Order: sequence, then C-alpha cells, then structure tokens
Amino acid sequence: MIKIAEPALALNDHRVGGRIRMSRNLHIRQDDSRQNIIGAIATVASGTQAGRLKSVVLNSHGVPGYLVMGEGFWRPHTEMFQTLNGVVDNIWMTACRTASRGGLAAGEKLPPNLKGQIGDGYHFCRNIALNARCNVIASMNDQDVPNRRIPDGYVDAYEGALLCFKPNGEIAWAHHYALHNGE
Repeated sequence: MIKIAEPALALNDHRVGGRIRMSRNLHIRQDDSRQNIIGAIATVASGTQAGRLKSVVLNSHGVPGYLVMGEGFWRPHTEMFQTLNGVVDNIWMTACRTASRGGLAAGEKLPPNLKGQIGDGYHFCRNIALNARCNVIASMNDQDVPNRRIPDGYVDAYEGALLCFKPNGEIAWAHHYALHNGE
C-alpha cells in the first residue's frame, strides 16, 4: 500500500469496483462532464486551509492515453488541467495502462458508451503534468482491483511500471512493482 499525502481528494468513478477514500471524496457518474470534474477538484482545493491539495487520486478504469472518468479524458483534454495549476501538488491515477505507449490489445475496445481516442499514454500524462504544473503518477500496466477494503488515506500497491512525471514534464522517478505472474 502507498500512503497518500493529505489533504487529499479521491474521485471514484462508479464503473470501477474498488473505492479509494481520502479526507475528501467524490463519486463520479458516467455522465459527469470533464469541466465539472476539474471544477470540483479546484473547488475542493480552494476550501482547504492552505487553499490547495497535496494529492488528488483519480480512481477509474483506463487504457493507454485515456482516463475513463466521467465522460472521459484523452489528449485533447489535457489543457483543461491548467485549472489545477497552483492548487494540486500530485495527481495519482489508479487506472490501467494510462501511461503506456502501447495501444489496445487485439480485439480490445473502449468501454461501451465512451467516445474518444486512445493514444500515447506517456504524452497524455506528461501533458497533464505540464498543464496542471504538478506531479502526475500513473501506471504503464494493467492494475488489479483489490477485493479487500483499502485503508483510508492509501492506494493499493501498483502492478508493473509506475511513472512520476514532474511539473516540467520530465520523469521524476520510475518504480517497478511485481506483476501477478511474478515478473
């Protein structure tokens, strides 16, 4: 498990099974707009004592370069994260392969009722970091949704390669967690 710095906000998309809980939490519906999601993060941040959040956890499904949160985020929407410039220190994405450079596996498609385009997840996450001027932490591999309750203030350990993009878009660090098959 990874302890998340507080004050923190967890956004849990209703389509993902495991729930993450921080000191502040939002439930995201499939029809929630991108603008409302980003606006809600900024509003919660402004309501903290310091006027900012140390961490935002985006708990959702994902594919390379695409975050399945509300109506979905992909590369053309990374500029929207400029709203978070100066109010968020770290964005943690729990989604599968969001930072992956690879495409979808053979026969794999976006989840039903989603529009958009998958892409280069490395550039997607890098652009979010550049626009929000904060660290963005995202995985290059599939993630396991734990069947146990995760303690408040934590995210489950990741599977595979995890990247942290700095506010200038460079890689701050990379960590490789064990995969389920022991790799």
